[in-house]
Amino acid sequence: MRKPSDKSTELLVCKIKCDLGFLIFDTTHEGPMKQFFTCESNETLKYATELVKQALEGARQLTERYPQDNTAFTLLALCIGRQILVSTQSKQKVRLAVEMHAAAQKAISLNPKDDQAHFMLARWHNDIASLPRVMKTLVRFIYGSSLKGKFENAIASAKTAISLNPSNIVNKVELGRAYTGLGDLASAQAVYKEVIHLEVDDVNAALYRQLALDDIERIESGKPVGSLARPWWAMGT
Repeated sequence: MRKPSDKSTELLVCKIKCDLGFLIFDTTHEGPMKQFFTCESNETLKYATELVKQALEGARQLTERYPQDNTAFTLLALCIGRQILVSTQSKQKVRLAVEMHAAAQKAISLNPKDDQAHFMLARWHNDIASLPRVMKTLVRFIYGSSLKGKFENAIASAKTAISLNPSNIVNKVELGRAYTGLGDLASAQAVYKEVIHLEVDDVNAALYRQLALDDIERIESGKPVGSLARPWWAMGT
């Protein structure tokens, strides 16, 4: 078996830190991952925040060392998204959102067939489009009208990701999130039901599969769905 290159090992270690930090953070906040993961006594919110910070710093260094590697920029976008989640400052969340968008766009420019980069862009559009009015006002105040997230753009990016990798759970669930943002719950439910039997290969897939199951239950019971049920922008504030 061929040994992994130094670069692939660095990317993997960085992602593991990012995923573990998220797992601990989500579990301590009574999130969906609590049913799959139990924190040890030393796995505190502070520890989770530090892991995510280290992962983000590592991802930034990887893009500097490998400026032509699309996977490094896709990982950077993921780590930035996680830093947004653990951040306690609204202005920092907005600044990081700008950086996340740029990282995803850079990854796509380096490799248009990187489905995870298209997924990250879809995620970005869904999250920005889901912002409450006060946060949107802050975004416009700092960056003007150039930074806009739209559910329609999320749908386009998610569909591109699905066309490139139809078996990846996160790509399909992100499409469902965009449909819920537009109020098209029938389309969202149809997409969510497609992922139930797909293979879960990492923590992100496990989370997204659970989000799909949760939203199916919410749709069927008439409860708030998607970002209305899980406001990412409120976490850490």
